[in-house]
This record gives sequence, structure tokens and C-alpha cells, in this order.
Amino acid sequence: MGCCGIHPYKHGEGLEIGYWLGEPYWGHGFATEAAHALIDLAFRATGIGRLHVSCRASNGGSRRVIHKCGFQFSGMGMADSLAAGNVPVEHYVLDRRTWIGLRSWQS
Repeated sequence: MGCCGIHPYKHGEGLEIGYWLGEPYWGHGFATEAAHALIDLAFRATGIGRLHVSCRASNGGSRRVIHKCGFQFSGMGMADSLAAGNVPVEHYVLDRRTWIGLRSWQS
């Protein structure tokens, strides 16, 4: 089906979430559900102030998940991809205060 996780952010303060779904599972809300769970875990279990996520610039589905979760665009960069080499990516950030205001997905 896919995988998801949380790890230390390589470029500064906070943590970073990541997720991957196999194509047959796209469009069913699984990535959004996984991202919400990761975000809640990261902020509830730690004292971090910021959470980060990135997606390939060409991945509109992942970008929609990121926006639904309240992340704000923070810049562009390049990242290594095992399948595609060096690819352009978009970086996003969610701060604790915004997360508190957006926790309606818990209702």
C-alpha cells in the first residue's frame, strides 16, 4: 500500500514528515489521513515548534495533501530520488500555533 514516517529535519529546527502510496491507492484519502496522524503525533509527542514536509514539484496530489493539512510554502530546492535522480522539490512548513488552530480534522 505505502509507508509514512517522521524523522529529524536535516536543514534546521523541527521534524519532517514523509509519505508514499502505491498508485492503486491514490485518490482515496489515505495520504491525507496518514499525514494528519503524523502531524498530530509530532506535535503531541514532542515540543517542536515547526514541522516540515516536501514534495516533488510535479506531484500535484501530494501538494493537495500538504495544503489540506495547513502547511505553508517555504521554498524550492533539489532532492535526490532513487527513481529519477536529482529532482525539483517544494518545501513546506507548519508551525505549532497554526496546527492548534487547524485541529478540526480531529472532530
